[in-house]
Formats: sequence, C-alpha cells, structure tokens
Amino acid sequence: MMLECVDLERCSSDDLDRLCDHSEDAWFWHTSAWHGYARRYTGAALKADVSFMVLEDKVPQGACACFVESRDGKSVLGFNRERIYWPVVRAGASQGQRNGILDAVFSRLQRIARENSVARVELTSTPLAAAFYGAPQRPADLPGLHGFRTTVLDTQVIDLRQPPEQLWRGVRKGHKAAIKAGRREYDLSLWRGRIDDSEFRAYVDLHGLAAGGAPRAPETYDYMRDWIRAGSALLLGARHAERWVAFVVFLVAKRAAYYASACRHPELPGNSAAGHLLLWEGLEALRSAGIQMVELGPQHYGADTAEAKKLAAISHYKRGFGGVAMPRYLSDLDLADFA
Repeated sequence: MMLECVDLERCSSDDLDRLCDHSEDAWFWHTSAWHGYARRYTGAALKADVSFMVLEDKVPQGACACFVESRDGKSVLGFNRERIYWPVVRAGASQGQRNGILDAVFSRLQRIARENSVARVELTSTPLAAAFYGAPQRPADLPGLHGFRTTVLDTQVIDLRQPPEQLWRGVRKGHKAAIKAGRREYDLSLWRGRIDDSEFRAYVDLHGLAAGGAPRAPETYDYMRDWIRAGSALLLGARHAERWVAFVVFLVAKRAAYYASACRHPELPGNSAAGHLLLWEGLEALRSAGIQMVELGPQHYGADTAEAKKLAAISHYKRGFGGVAMPRYLSDLDLADFA
C-alpha cells in the first residue's frame, strides 16, 4: 500500500464527506461542515490548519482534522480549542490496511508537531461513532499504541432504543417533577429541517445575551442555522409570556446525537424548569426520529475547587436524565519526551 498524506485544503470537501458517510470511525465532528465551523470558532487562537487526508492512488483512505493552536502561550496540536478526534479510516479496510493507514496518520501528526514547534499533541476518542457505541467490546487505545499517554474521562450516554416508559423510569425524581412543572409554565418550539431567519435570530440574540455579549464570529451562527436546515442539528426553544427564555441545541448525525449547548435568559430564576423540559423534550424528539444514542457530555466527579464544583454540578444534572457512563479516551503526546 503506497500511501501519501495530503493537506485537506488540497482535497475536495465532497471526498471528505463521502469518506465520513461510510466509515464507522466518523461522526459529525469529522465532516467538512464541522471543520468549517471549527476554523471560525477557534478564531485568533488558530495558528495553522494542518488537517490532512491519507490517499492511495488519489483515493481517500483516511483523514484527520487538526489545528496548531495557541494556548496559554504555547503551541498545541489540537482541534477547535479542544482535542483532535481519532482519525477516520475508510469503510471496508482490512485490519492490515487499517494499521497502515493509522501508522501514516500518527507519523504525520508527529511530523506536523515537530515542524510547528508544538509542545503537545492532544487526542480524544469519538464515543458517538458507530465503531465505539456499536462495538461489542471497548476499542483498542489507538494513540496508546503510537506512544501517547492515555487517561479515561467518562461521558454520559443514553440509549434511545429503549421503550419510552423505560427511558422515563431512568429519570431522577426531581427531574421528573421539574419536567412536569415546565410543561405547565412554558411553550416549546422545535426546529429541524427548517427555520426562518427571524426564528433563528431569537436564538442568536438570547445566546449572546446569556454569554454577556462576549464576541463570537457571526459565521459560526450561520453554520448552525445551516445545520438545522440540513437536519444535522435540532434546536428547541422555550417561551414564557411571549418571551424566549431558554434554548438547547443537539447535533445529529448517523443515528446519534450530541447535547451541544444550552442558553437561558439571565433573568430566568435559578430554579427554573425550562432547561429540564427542553432537554427531556429533545430526547423524546430524537427518539421519535429514530436516533439510537445521545451523548450528554463529560462527567466530572471531584469538587475540590470552585471550578470543579461547577463541573461536578453540571455532571450531576446530566446524570439525572438517565443513561450510563461511557469511557472517553484522552491521549497526550509530550514532544519533550522525544527531543
């Protein structure tokens, strides 16, 4: 197998998306739609887009999206202010072919890191890819096989293939009460497949207000609107007395979904049930649409600092909707070890 690594900008986005459509290693994070958003979201921290594809006779065999980013005064090889998602390998590759493609990917990552004087390379597994949640056993630690140090961080996932009554039984008692109260207090709207500009503007305005007016590239919202219209995102909003007070966003791809973000009006009471109601109704809508798995996000259990307490409280809230903890690999390569 004669493989070559080619900068993603020299390849067709259609080639990338076809590779992702068929590969069980890929999810929405790997597609051109997310890649374009990530470039704009990373903003000034993006020093270089060094994403690449692996080709054999010009035919895509694999791909890896990665950025050289500035963090705390150092250059890190990551992606979208976070970690690089495990690489995609084409569907149907034999184990030997997979090994060759992955060797090419990890060799390229180390080369990029050295050429850009990067201090650290950061990777994470992709729990929503079918190769993970659909696998009969935990996949091998791929970065660990290529010299990375790996730890595990739980992420909460819910199997939506359960009957509705079983899903409801998994919800914490207090959450159930909040959901029921929220139904009496708020009017909900759901968008997937279509949304008017004025409706989406309501979300953008509240999101900015909730963030305290923090600047964010306007193009990132354009991407989100397009995702909703393409069916790659689900937006739900809650109104009280004709005023929008909260929104949640789920990303949707390949029969799996990710609880991506939530925002609420600053004047909404802290004990408001709007968030509980929106998240639960989102799960119901996803299940009805045939989505099999939803990821609610990382789980943090320690509470020794103010930030840790905040993360632990968010994690506890998410666990209240049921589901189980799935391991998510976090892998680091410190280039000083190879100096």
